[in-house]
This record gives sequence, C-alpha cells and structure tokens, in this order.
Amino acid sequence: MLLAITSKGKKKDTAGTSCIVYKPNTGRQARLESFSEIRKKYRRVMDYDAARYHWEDLYDSSSSCCLHAYMYVIHTTLYVNMCH
Repeated sequence: MLLAITSKGKKKDTAGTSCIVYKPNTGRQARLESFSEIRKKYRRVMDYDAARYHWEDLYDSSSSCCLHAYMYVIHTTLYVNMCH
C-alpha cells in the first residue's frame, strides 16, 4: 500500500512522471519513483473508505510489528475466515 503524489518542479525521467511515494509503515520514501513503475507493482484502489481503513491499520500496527508479521496475520486471518 502506498500513496503516490506527482512531484512538481521535478524533471520527468525516461520512464515518465516522477512521484513522491509515502507508505503507512515507513513514511516518505527517499527516492522518487516513476508512475509507470508504480503501475507495474501496485493496483489502484477505488474504495476510499477501505483504503483509509487499511492505511490507518497498517500505520497503527507498524509501531508494534513489522510489515511481514502484519501481512502474515492478515493473510492467516483471511484464510481461516474463508475456511469456516
């Protein structure tokens, strides 16, 4: 999960528009990323409320566990709920 904002005043790189990237568990990323690379790695979420819920949940959890543990719990919970 990330938030990408086009960077004003920055040159376009060879791959397209440069974006400033924010992640809920680590904050602003040090390097810019091209919009085309972001589109390859991630998918757009259209449900604002669901995106906000997951962003805040990951943000709050990041103070007590790493992303890998968080994702393990989420996937395990989803798998267990799907099986019952």
